[in-house]
Amino acid sequence: LADPASPAGRVAARLGLEPPAPGPARRQIRALGASLAARGDALSLRAFLAVYHLSYAAALPAADLVLDVDRLTASARERRAVQDALHGLTGTVLDLGDCRAPRHDPAATGLDLRAIEREAERDLAAAGIGTAAAGFDGG
Repeated sequence: LADPASPAGRVAARLGLEPPAPGPARRQIRALGASLAARGDALSLRAFLAVYHLSYAAALPAADLVLDVDRLTASARERRAVQDALHGLTGTVLDLGDCRAPRHDPAATGLDLRAIEREAERDLAAAGIGTAAAGFDGG
């Protein structure tokens, strides 16, 4: 769906995704979804990671605060620090005490998630997006 010369377009080309036929966006999105589904979960995950990290890279320069739900889930100290930061930025008191994200066993996917993430990093690097700017933290 992206301009072929854009970072997203370059990643799409690297993934072997053909540009969708002209038409309504809804039809283009369905066609892209069908193309990804036909090519397997690993490629779908690489495409998702590309969209996620390209969005992150575009939004990060304008962000006053970045919330990491995994860190909020794992640490009461992080929840308190973020509550304080949000209060300082907005004047609003929010209670993040019950902030939790579900945990899943990555092995249950049957995919080598680390290998897919490394490939996604290479996809972004080939498109001219540095992994730090795109939100990869090596975790």
